[in-house]
This record gives sequence, C-alpha cells and structure tokens, in this order.
Amino acid sequence: MSLWVPNIKVITISDHILCFYEGRDVEDYPSFIKTNIDMHLGLSSYAIHKDDQAIIIDTMLYKEQAIWMKDHLVSLGIKNFTVVNTHWHPDHIAGNYLFQNIVSSKETRCLIETNRDAIKS
Repeated sequence: MSLWVPNIKVITISDHILCFYEGRDVEDYPSFIKTNIDMHLGLSSYAIHKDDQAIIIDTMLYKEQAIWMKDHLVSLGIKNFTVVNTHWHPDHIAGNYLFQNIVSSKETRCLIETNRDAIKS
C-alpha cells in the first residue's frame, strides 16, 4: 500500500485547540479508503497546544493521516507530544507509533494489547 496524501481540514477552535478532520467526500481517494465506513462518516483528532507542547486526542485511522497531523503540529513549533487515546478502535490509535508518551485507561491499554494482531491487519 503506497502513501497517499490526506485531505485533512484544520479547524481552529481557539488559540490553543485545533481539530483535524477528514472524511465524507472520499470519491478521489484510493480504493482501500472508499470502502471504509469510518471515512464515509468522517474522522477527527484534536490537539490542545501551547508553546512547544501538545496533547493530541486520538491519532486517526491511517498512518498517512497521523504523519500529516504531526508534521502540521511540528510546523507550528511543537516538539513535545502527549497522546490521549479515548478508546482502542483503530480509527483512534493508528498513529500511536509516531509518539512516545501515550495515555489511556487501563481497559483501553488491555484492549489494544488483546486486539494487537487484528489492529495491525
């Protein structure tokens, strides 16, 4: 599977909160995305940031999205990241591999580990 360029919209909620949104209009996307119900519904992640730090709420569904989001935040001067996973579904954790500091509930961590093979596929 080759890298594709996400069409993420960055929505500024306030001076320190960004929403990264993608989905719904997927006609021009690769076929593997056209069939994904999550992309038809739309995906979003959020960043709460100040100075060179950000808390990221969920890390999107595809690695390309997570890379794009992180690159955008780095372009704003952000160097230190903490990720909060709201739950274990792939559309919330796929970009976790890009980050060192990840926070989630004990239940979420257990479910990620229990479903590791299914998540990777």
